[in-house]
Amino acid sequence: MTANAVSAAGRLDVLVNNAGVTSLPDRLLEVTLEDWDRVFSVNLRGLFLCTRSLMPRLLKSPAVSVVNISSYLGMVGVYPGFPVASLPYDHKGGRDRFHTPARH
Repeated sequence: MTANAVSAAGRLDVLVNNAGVTSLPDRLLEVTLEDWDRVFSVNLRGLFLCTRSLMPRLLKSPAVSVVNISSYLGMVGVYPGFPVASLPYDHKGGRDRFHTPARH
């Protein structure tokens, strides 16, 4: 997909990371390690791998934008009224870290 975009446009200026899952059980005590790992794998690891793999091409462009889109659940939580409700979505902090400029 990247090769097709670069071939058609000549360069890569923008990356939009827009994928996420929220398929956790309704009760925190029912969340398995596999559930937890799936959320982090898609929502944070996927963002990291995609950004890292495209960064060499992006840095060749004179103007680069990386847009990371996350769910509102990262702020309000999945389990209403429960203080640890947003723990599975604390990857938002990891996403926020990606907003630091890649060039110094």
